[in-house]
Amino acid sequence: MGALGKGLAVVIGVIAILAAGVYALSEYGGEVVILHTTTDNGKQKSTHLWIVDDAGFAWLRAGEPESRWFQRLLARPKVEIVRAGKTRAYRANVVSTPAAREHINQLMAEKYGFAETIISLMHDEDEVTPMRLEPLDVAANPSLK
Repeated sequence: MGALGKGLAVVIGVIAILAAGVYALSEYGGEVVILHTTTDNGKQKSTHLWIVDDAGFAWLRAGEPESRWFQRLLARPKVEIVRAGKTRAYRANVVSTPAAREHINQLMAEKYGFAETIISLMHDEDEVTPMRLEPLDVAANPSLK
């Protein structure tokens, strides 16, 4: 293997280590829930995400508007969340005001600390999209009565 091949192997190795580190931070940096969304053909897809709670609601955040999970959620906002081993149905409502964005970013930073600092380097904090999860069961959402 020549010098170019060795250099390329080192670069690929560094990228793999960085990718593994980011994955580890996102999965093990704090509470991770499983979001179940539905595709156009009715197939369920799962995505692991961070979650915060505020004012009686759980909140998610999309760092990239092009994310497939986020596009599925926009098309079909009825979702399921697996949290602490329990599955519940929700309606996800996008709240894209600057105040909501700033507040949810702050809650994520407080909850996830250093892991959030590293993950936030991968997206523009001013362009993330917060989503409020409104429970679809009467016991958790008395306004449905």
